Amino acid sequence: MQAERVALITLITPISALLLGIWLNDEAVSQRIWLGAALVISGLALYEYGKYLPWSKHWKRWRQSPL
Repeated sequence: MQAERVALITLITPISALLLGIWLNDEAVSQRIWLGAALVISGLALYEYGKYLPWSKHWKRWRQSPL
């Protein structure tokens, strides 16, 4: 299995935790929490899939081997 497919769990976990908290614990979720979740998901997606962006060849991080 490719690493990109396995890495999808990184993107799914924060949203599923948020939705489970709403569903099972009746947590109140404001617009700020949704905005924060969107920023976290965007950052994780950029980290995981940023190497496919057209301008990524200028960024040294994605040319290196993973940590």
